[in-house]
Amino acid sequence: MKQIVLVHTTDGHGLARDARVLQHQLIKQGYDEQFIRVVVYSPRKRIALKKILWLALFKFNGIFFLKKWQSLRSEQADTLYIHLENIIPEILLKAGKHVLIPNQEWFRPTGLALLPYMDSVWCKSQLAQRIFSEFTTRTRLIKFVSVRDDFQALRTQPKQHAFLSRIGNSRLRGLEQLLASWWRHPEWPEIHIVLPAERELHPCPPNVKYVSEFPDVNDYLNFAATFKFHIFATQAEGFGHSIFEAINLGAVVLITNAPPMNEWFGFQQAILMDATYNGQHRLSPLFLVKEDQLENAVNRALGLDSPDVERFQQRGYELLQIMAGDFDANLGEALTDLGFKPPKKIPL
Repeated sequence: MKQIVLVHTTDGHGLARDARVLQHQLIKQGYDEQFIRVVVYSPRKRIALKKILWLALFKFNGIFFLKKWQSLRSEQADTLYIHLENIIPEILLKAGKHVLIPNQEWFRPTGLALLPYMDSVWCKSQLAQRIFSEFTTRTRLIKFVSVRDDFQALRTQPKQHAFLSRIGNSRLRGLEQLLASWWRHPEWPEIHIVLPAERELHPCPPNVKYVSEFPDVNDYLNFAATFKFHIFATQAEGFGHSIFEAINLGAVVLITNAPPMNEWFGFQQAILMDATYNGQHRLSPLFLVKEDQLENAVNRALGLDSPDVERFQQRGYELLQIMAGDFDANLGEALTDLGFKPPKKIPL
């Protein structure tokens, strides 16, 4: 039986979520859970001799001959390694098929030299495919979706006329712009900003509340489901788990009107905040939502009547179902093309 290994580093809550989504989707594709492994890789300090070996393998192209030798072995395709966000060199040395699912804003440029050794680069967005197509011809769009649970009870519960913004540890989610806008508008409803306590900026407007701790994910979901509006002034996304989660919770979402965010959702499913190009972060372009652009979107949200809100909620949820079907079909085709046809498809 062929095996699939999902591998990522110890960094990032989003990577763990990526792994859970893929594991869940692979089981839907027909793979037995026992043949899917998740490996969280933590690099160890290398001794001098090991450093020399790495130098020979990567700087002097030793990896080229190693991969050629592995390709001659009949058992080389029994395992598929899926690298999440970045290519992990130690894993790449293992015999088998290797795929990268990158997040372009966190992909290390040093990994570009390893792209020729990947059997494919599976992209979550058209933006990611355009970026990585500049470095390899082996790209394909699989899309992605993070809806795994039925949130119907949460989706239909009463919502307070207030905003929620999940910032977390990211420096690319517009915290400063949110605070500046709320300072200028003391008449606006409260916004609750979710981020670690050490990242709080003070002083802050009276209608801004920081939230830093939840005992578990269900506590957060129960809290997040009580807000009518979720705002994401993100400058870049590999995949916006929090955006998809907010729509599945029945919120009206305000998102940056730039790729890949506006690839996933248009004017019928979200309120789009205009943005300005703001440079690069690793391989990703950045798009900054300035205060006046943010304020226009917030005022539009506050002007929605109940039927408008219901239309956003319904259209957003319907689009999630379409995207889930696209992801399922695309992933199945990508696996089959690598010789990993699912043993038995489980109906969605």
